[in-house]
Amino acid sequence: MAEKVPEQNEERHCHHEYFRVEDLPAGFKFKPTDEELISFFLKSKVINLPMPPSEIQELTGEAFYSKHPKDIVENMLKGREWFYFIVVPCDLLDLLVRKVGDGLGFWKSSEDRIPIHGEDGAPLQAHKTLWTFFTTSQVQDKNRKPKKTHWQMMEYRLSHQPDKAQSSEWVLARVMRGKNYSVGTSY
Repeated sequence: MAEKVPEQNEERHCHHEYFRVEDLPAGFKFKPTDEELISFFLKSKVINLPMPPSEIQELTGEAFYSKHPKDIVENMLKGREWFYFIVVPCDLLDLLVRKVGDGLGFWKSSEDRIPIHGEDGAPLQAHKTLWTFFTTSQVQDKNRKPKKTHWQMMEYRLSHQPDKAQSSEWVLARVMRGKNYSVGTSY
């Protein structure tokens, strides 16, 4: 059990010192708001501060963009959404289409950068973008069109990362499996 209860005026990002993920009650679900994802997780990750316990996994952009989404989440807890910190190379950040693997498919952006605001309405200097996964044929058939899948990703980015000279940037991704998914579906 927890050794010390934090004072009410202590910062929320310090709570990790008082409990572990394993100590959370049965049935606990990780359901952070957009504001929490930015304020307590992504900002802390970018500036290398301690973070509260979470179910957020870390992946390189190469690992994330080399696999179909179902293969990325296959060893994770059951559910319909998963969270990842992804180190994305800067040359991919502003592309509207990001290829996946060797002809597996691609993530296509909605192109809308939605600003994220706090509960009080103040801007958080961050935005989110919706991406949808499309599969493509492994066979070079010019008449075959990409197929839209039930996989979506909400990508969260800070508007200003501390070091713009770097070659990559941390993003936080909420990968979501659509309601029409059934086990055994290949897309």
